[in-house]
Amino acid sequence: MSKKIRDYPKLAKDILEAVGGETNVINATRCATRLRLVLKRSNPKAKEKVASLPGIIAAVENGGQFQVIIG
Repeated sequence: MSKKIRDYPKLAKDILEAVGGETNVINATRCATRLRLVLKRSNPKAKEKVASLPGIIAAVENGGQFQVIIG
């Protein structure tokens, strides 16, 4: 189980950095537990980087979306 998230602005900054920066994000949507990003360029190491962040359960690329499961 992941550690409790206390600093959401830092987490958002870390996720953006891991996926290639704000300029690499075409679209972003969210629900209670997921952040869904459509990226210009996929980065094979992004899943690994994002999944290792505190408060993140997993990162998945599926159907043209990069999904971050937060918990």
